[in-house]
Amino acid sequence: MNVSNKAIDFIIAEEVTSEASYNKRLIHPTWAGGDSGVTILIGYDLGYNDKATIANDLGKYLSASDIQLLQSVSGIKGEKAKAALTDKIKAITIPFSVAKEVFISVSLPKFWNMAKKYILKLIR
Repeated sequence: MNVSNKAIDFIIAEEVTSEASYNKRLIHPTWAGGDSGVTILIGYDLGYNDKATIANDLGKYLSASDIQLLQSVSGIKGEKAKAALTDKIKAITIPFSVAKEVFISVSLPKFWNMAKKYILKLIR
């Protein structure tokens, strides 16, 4: 995967606007509405990740207790996710630097590979 820093910055800006905006609105877990699950970081939806993936993706960045809390809403989507977003979960703080690092090292490669597989399937 070869993505320029300019492209990464553009994607992040489209997702969260800016670091200041992230720190104001997204530094704690949220629920975006609709069929979303509890969302953290830069578009990391816990409703679409299982417990093992959450631990694997975030284990080196967050405490074990925060990971456990986030795993408690794994797979939950929609209004049920909204209801599952407890004050304890909302209290988790994830700095922008961590959000950006996880986006670059985890989310971007994951979705890059998904898109690549889909495109290759289309052209075959």
